[in-house]
Amino acid sequence: MARPPRTSWLCAVFASLLVAAPSPAQDGDPAGDRGTAGPGSPVIVVRPGVALDDVVRAAISGVTSVEVVGEVPRDGGLARVSMTLGLYARGTGPHRVPIGLDGLYPREAVTDGEPLGWEAEPPDGWFLVLPGGDSDDDEQRRTVRVDVVAPVRSIDERRGLTIAIPRAAETSLRLDLPGPVDEATFGDGAPLPIEPIDGGKRSRIEALLDSRDELDVRWLPHRDESAPQAPLLTGGGHIAIDVGDGVLTARSTWEIQVRRGEASSVDLLADPGDELLDVEVEGRSIAPELLADGRGRRLPFPRTLRKGDSVRVSVTTLRPIPPPEEGADGSAVPFGGHRFGGLIEQGGTLSIGRADGLRVIAEPSVDLRRIDPRDLREEIARSRPTIISAFRFADQPFGLRLRVGPVPAIVRASQRSLVVLDPGGRGARVESWLDYRAVRGQVFTARVRVPEGLEVERVGPPEAVASWDLVRSAGEPGGASPSGPSTIELTLASALREGQATPIRVELSGRARLDPDRAGSVPVFLPLDSAFDGGRLAVAASPDLEVAPADPDGPAGSPTESSPAAEPGPWLRVVLDPARVALWMRHESPIDAVPLDVSPRAPGSSSMVDQLVRVGRDGVDVQQDLTLYAQDGVLGRVDLAVPPELERGWELTDRGLVEQVEPIAAGHDGEPIRRLTLSQAAAGAPLKLRISYRVPGVDRLVPGEARPLEIPRIEVVDPPPAMPPRVEVAAGPGIELRTEGGGWSRPAENQWVTNPDGGDPLPIRGVWVRPPGAPADARPSLSATASTPASLPEAIATRLWIRSEQGADGGVRTSAWFRFDDHGPTLGFRLPAAAELDRVYLDGQPVTPEDLDALAAPGSYQLHLPAESARVVLLGLSYRLPREPSRTAWAPPTLLGGGRVLETLWEVRVPWSRALVGVPGRYSDENVWYWAGYVFKRRPGLSPGELAAWVAGPGATVDALGPPLSGGRIGDHGYLFGRPGDPAPLAPGISPRSVLVGACSGLVLLAGLSALVRHRHRGRVLPAAALVGLAALMAVNRSTAILAVQSSSVGWLLVAVAVLTRRAVDRRRPSARFGDPSGLGTATSSGVDSPSGGGPIGSAGSSPLVGSDDSTAIRARPPAIDPLPPGIDRPGPIDEAFDIPAPRAGREAS
Repeated sequence: MARPPRTSWLCAVFASLLVAAPSPAQDGDPAGDRGTAGPGSPVIVVRPGVALDDVVRAAISGVTSVEVVGEVPRDGGLARVSMTLGLYARGTGPHRVPIGLDGLYPREAVTDGEPLGWEAEPPDGWFLVLPGGDSDDDEQRRTVRVDVVAPVRSIDERRGLTIAIPRAAETSLRLDLPGPVDEATFGDGAPLPIEPIDGGKRSRIEALLDSRDELDVRWLPHRDESAPQAPLLTGGGHIAIDVGDGVLTARSTWEIQVRRGEASSVDLLADPGDELLDVEVEGRSIAPELLADGRGRRLPFPRTLRKGDSVRVSVTTLRPIPPPEEGADGSAVPFGGHRFGGLIEQGGTLSIGRADGLRVIAEPSVDLRRIDPRDLREEIARSRPTIISAFRFADQPFGLRLRVGPVPAIVRASQRSLVVLDPGGRGARVESWLDYRAVRGQVFTARVRVPEGLEVERVGPPEAVASWDLVRSAGEPGGASPSGPSTIELTLASALREGQATPIRVELSGRARLDPDRAGSVPVFLPLDSAFDGGRLAVAASPDLEVAPADPDGPAGSPTESSPAAEPGPWLRVVLDPARVALWMRHESPIDAVPLDVSPRAPGSSSMVDQLVRVGRDGVDVQQDLTLYAQDGVLGRVDLAVPPELERGWELTDRGLVEQVEPIAAGHDGEPIRRLTLSQAAAGAPLKLRISYRVPGVDRLVPGEARPLEIPRIEVVDPPPAMPPRVEVAAGPGIELRTEGGGWSRPAENQWVTNPDGGDPLPIRGVWVRPPGAPADARPSLSATASTPASLPEAIATRLWIRSEQGADGGVRTSAWFRFDDHGPTLGFRLPAAAELDRVYLDGQPVTPEDLDALAAPGSYQLHLPAESARVVLLGLSYRLPREPSRTAWAPPTLLGGGRVLETLWEVRVPWSRALVGVPGRYSDENVWYWAGYVFKRRPGLSPGELAAWVAGPGATVDALGPPLSGGRIGDHGYLFGRPGDPAPLAPGISPRSVLVGACSGLVLLAGLSALVRHRHRGRVLPAAALVGLAALMAVNRSTAILAVQSSSVGWLLVAVAVLTRRAVDRRRPSARFGDPSGLGTATSSGVDSPSGGGPIGSAGSSPLVGSDDSTAIRARPPAIDPLPPGIDRPGPIDEAFDIPAPRAGREAS
C-alpha cells in the first residue's frame, strides 16, 4: 500500500533530525570536552498523547537568523534595541516561536508592516505567534522586527547590557555606545572589535557571532587620566505611592552605594509639583540644602562614603490631585519618581495603593514594566496589603500617569415586562417592573431608555420615584425629534445603598402602535447604566390572535415552557385569564424591542390538556386541567374519552361548572365516552375544568425497588386539542425518578407545586410533551424508586465537652456542655445512675425550674427552649456522683429520644497526690508531656479557653460558659481524652502516687536484690527480662511505660546503693591465708570451689597460701582429743575455720 505524501515528508524530516550530528562545541565550552551534545543539538521529545505530525512541525519551525541593532544613550539608563529575526515555519499552524527576551517587555513585533501577537511563559521568555498556512505543505519565511528596551548595568567601572536571544545559525550584533570606549568584551572575556564613529564622539561594536542564547556585552568607557574622576554612585530602591483623598503621597527608600571615589552627599532633583515632606538618612531626619539653581536639594551623608560603602536614604513627597477636567474620567496625576543627580544607575520597583472609595488607573510608559505585586519583596507586600499595581523601572525619571476618581457605583437591575396586544393587533400596552440593587456604593438616580414608538404614560410609584423627566434625544440639527428615542431620568425617593435587602422597584407603563399587516417588533423599556440580572416577558393577546416569537434564537430571548405566573411581575396586577397569556419569554441581556409574529387565529373551539403528577410513597396522584377555548361561537358541552382503568376513579374538582355527566356511545377504539354539559356556556373567555384521580395499581412504593409507571390520561374528544398534552411530574423527597422514552425535558429552575398532604412543596422533576409523530394515545413512562427511610434522632449534638473532677473523698463532680447546631422545641437528657443534678444552663444562663421537667425515668429531664432561642444553642449541666458509684466506670450523660453526639472530649482532673495510669479504653490520648520540675507529667493538649472555643464556637471564652469552670485545688492536674461519636463510659485507672512508687520501686528492688545473690545465670536473666518487659509496656502503652519508669526510680536508687555497698564489702574482705579452713579444707579429687570464693582447691588439698612467709600467721593445729566414736560425723573444715584480722602496719614493723 502506498504511503501518503504528507506522511512521507514527515518521516524524512524526522529521520534527518535523528541522524543529525551535534554542532561543534565552541572554544572554551565545557560541553565540547565531555563529548555531549550542546544546546544547539537537535533533540525531539515526543510526549504521550501528542501526534507525531505536530512534533515534527514544531521541530522544523523556528529562528534562522538574528540581527541585533541597538543604541545606548549618553546618560545610560535604558538602551533601545531592535532585533530582526528570520523565521521559518511549515504547516497549518499556528506556530509559537520562542524569541528569548527574558525579563524584558517588547514594545512591538512587526512583519511586513503588520503587527504580530506575542505571549509570555515564564521562565521560558516570550513567544511569537505566527499564523499557519493553508495546508501542511505551505512554507513561511518571514522577517520580524521586535523592538525592546533593556537596562544598562554598571559593573564597577564598566557598563554592561544583557539580552536573552534565540539561538540561530546566523547571529550579528551592532551596538552604538556613547563616547570613546577603551575596551569591549563578552561576559566570558572574549574581546569585541570597537570602531569610533561621529568623529570619536561615539563608538560602535559590530561583529558576526556564533549561535548563542544570551548576548552579554560589557565595555569600559574612556577615562582621561589627567582629569579628576568624579565619584561613581549607584542606587536601587522602592517607591510606595499612596493615593488618598485629594493628595498623592510618595515614599521611596533607596540604598545608595559608592562604586568609585568618595562621596559626602547626593543631590535630589525633586519635581517642582511635589512638596518635600521628609528626608531621612540612615533613619534620621535631616534638613536638605537648597541647590544654587533652586531646583534640587542636597542631602548630606553622616560620613564620607568610600568605595564599597552604602547609605540608606528615604524621601517622602506630597502632590495635590487636581480636579478632573470636564468630560474626563477622573483626575490625571503625573509622577516621574524621585530622581537623584550623579547616580548612573537608579532602578527599582514601584507599588501603588489607594484609599477606600477611590479608583486608580495606572497608565505607564515604556520605561515601566508591570509586575505581579506578589513578586515584590516580602516586607513590602506584608506592610502594604492595599497594593493594586506594581511596576519595575530601570532608571529615573520614568513616565507614569494616574487617573484618580471615586469608585463608580455598581447597580444591577432585573426586569419583568408585560405586553398586552389590543384586539386586531393594532396596538399594545407595555408595562415593566425594574428592580434595582446596589452592589457597590450608593445611587440616587437612574436612567431608562424609551425606544422609538413607545409613549410613556406612567412612572412610579411615589414611594420609589421622587421625580422624573423625559429627555428626548437630538434628531435633526434643528432640535429634538419628538418621535425618536428618549430617556427617562429618575430621581429616587431614597438612596439605593450597598447591601440593601429590599430592592427599589420602578414601575413604568406606556403604549405602542403596531402594524398588524406585517411582522414587527414591540418596543419595551430598557434600563441604562446598570448590569442586567435577566428578565421575563409575558405577551397577552385576545383569543382571535396567534402570537409567536419572530426570532426565537435572537437576543430578545427564547420562549419558556413553563409559566412564571407565580413570580412577581406586572402580570399579577392585570386582570387576565392565564389562557390569554399567549407567550412567555426569558432574556438574559437587556432588550429594547421584542420581535413578534402576530396573525389572526382560525375560528372554532379548541382545548388544551395539562397534567400535574405527584409521585409519593403511598401512590401517584394526577391533577388534570382541561382548558377550553371558544373563540367564535358558544361552547356548551365537552366529550371526554375515559380509559377503562379510570372509569370509577376520576372526579371533577369543581362540580359547579358542570351541570350533568352522562355516558354516550363508545369511541372507535372502544373507550367509554362521557359528555359533560356545562352549567354556563363558554363564549370568548376560556374555561378551565380540573379532574383528579389516582393511578390504579400503584398503592405503595416498596423501598429499594424500581416501580415502572405509566400515566393514564383522559382525552378531550370535542373540542379537539389545539396542542399536544403536557405533563409535569413532581416527587417527594427520597424518591428517585428515571424517565423512559422520548418527549422528556428538564423543567425550568425553581419550579415547585403544593403538597397534597400539606407538607413542604414538591419540586418539578421532569416535563413530558407528546413528541411529534407519536400516536395520539402515547403516555409518559417512567420508573420510581423509593429510598429506605432512616429513623433520625430527635437531637444531634455536634460537640460534647465533659469535665470530671475527683475530690479527695473519691466523689466526682462533672460538668458537661452540649453544642446543638439544630434542634427542636425541647431537649431531653439523662444523667448517670445515682447522679445528683446541680444546675442546668442554656447559652451560659441558668435555666429556671419552669423550663425544666423531671421525667418518670430516674435522672431524666426535658428542657423547653424559648421560642426566640438561636439556631445554635449550648446546653450546660453539672451533677455530682458519690464515691461508691464513681469507683467503677464513669457513665456519661446521654440524650433522650435516640440523640447522638458527633464528637466527644472528656477532661479528667485528679488531686495532686493521685495519677491516672494509661489511656481509658475506646478513647484516644489528647494530652502532651511536659517537665513539671521534678518529674514528667501529662496535661491536656487544649487549654480551657481553647476547649471553650471548640465547643461554643469561635470567640467564646471560659467566662461565658455555664456552668462556670471551678477554680480547682492547688496542685490539681488534668487529663484529656477524646473519641468520635457518642461518649462511652470512662474507666480511668486512678491510683495514689505513693502506691505507684511503692509497687514499681518494690518490684525493681526485689529484682535487684535477687540479682545480687550469686548464681550462674541469674545475673543475666533478670536484666534481660526487665528490658523485655519494659519494651512490651512501651509497645502497648507509652504513657503507662513512662509512668512506671518514673515511679520505679526509688527502687533503682536503692538497688544502686546495694550494689555499691556489696562492692565496698568485697574490697575490704581479707585474702585467704595459710591455715584457714578455706585454704586447707579437704577437697575432692575433682576440685571444688572454696567457700570464701578464693578459687578451686587442687586434688592434693593445698592452697596457694601454703608456705607463707608471714611470721604472724596463726595456723590451725589438729585437735588433741580422742577420735570421735563411730556414727558421729567429723566437723568439716568450715566448722573449724576462724578469721583473725590482719595486724596493723605499725604492729608488723614491731
